[in-house]
Amino acid sequence: MPAGGKDIALINARIEAGQAKVVTAAELGRNTSQDVDVVTIAYQAPISGSSAMLVVPVAERGVFTRAEKIWLNGIQGFPGPAPNERLGLVDTLVFADQESKDPESTFSGSDLLLELIEGKKIEVECLSVEGDTYRSEFTIGQLQFARMYVYDSPLPASGSVALFGTIRAGSRVLLNKAQGTVIGRGTRSSPERPSLSLTAEMFDMDSALLGGNGDLCNSVALAVPVLDQAMLASLFGWWQGQFSAAQGAGAKSAQIELAEHLMELIMAQEFLLTDSDMKLEK
Repeated sequence: MPAGGKDIALINARIEAGQAKVVTAAELGRNTSQDVDVVTIAYQAPISGSSAMLVVPVAERGVFTRAEKIWLNGIQGFPGPAPNERLGLVDTLVFADQESKDPESTFSGSDLLLELIEGKKIEVECLSVEGDTYRSEFTIGQLQFARMYVYDSPLPASGSVALFGTIRAGSRVLLNKAQGTVIGRGTRSSPERPSLSLTAEMFDMDSALLGGNGDLCNSVALAVPVLDQAMLASLFGWWQGQFSAAQGAGAKSAQIELAEHLMELIMAQEFLLTDSDMKLEK
C-alpha cells in the first residue's frame, strides 16, 4: 500500500465486505468528509466517434455467399470479413457519423444507434456479391451480437487531467448504463484534452441517456478510487467546476442519476475497480 494512502486491492476488499465508503461527486460537493474510498462521476460526450458492430440477420442459411453492401434504415454499413453470410448473417460495422443514402434525409448513423437501443425495428437492405438484393428487418432483441465502440470520449475540461491519471486500460465504466471497459486513450486524446476509448454491449443500454433533439451524446460513468488526499481534493474541485451550478438550481440531471446508479452497483458488490498498471499516457 502506498505510504499514507490506499491501493485498489484494499478498496476492492472493502467493497466485497460491504464496508466501502462510496459517494457521488455531487455528495462529495456537499460533504467534505475525508473517509471516502470511491467517488462516482458521470458526464456526457458527443456520440460522433462512435460505432457499433452488429451481426445482422439478412436471409435464410445458404441463400448467398457474401455481402457486397448493406444498409440499415438507409445508413450504409460495412460488411466484415467473417464468412457468416452462408448462415444468413452479416457482420456489419456502422458509424455514428454516417449519412443516409437518401440525400434529402437528415437521418444519420447516430439516429440509427438510438433507434436500435430503443428497440425499434431496423430495416435491412443487402446486396450480395452475386448481385441479388435481400431485405429483412430486426430489433436488438433478435441479435446475437451488438457492441458499441467509442473511439473518442473526451473527459470534461475542468480537472480532467488529474482525473485521467486515475484511469487505466481495462478500467470498468458504465456506457449509457451498460457495464463496459476502457480500451485505452481516445483517438484525439492529448495532455490538454484527455479522452478515452470505450466499449460496451448495447443490449443493456438506456436510450434516455443518449439525449435527443438532434444532439445525441453518450453518457459515461466512472468509479474513481480515492487513494490519497490529493485525489480527494482534485475530485472536489472537479465537481465545483462542472456541476455545482446545476446542483444549486435544484436540477437532478441524468448524469447525477447515472453516477448514483454506479454508486448503488458498487455498494451491492456488483462493480469492482480494476487493478491495472496499464496507464493511458502515451
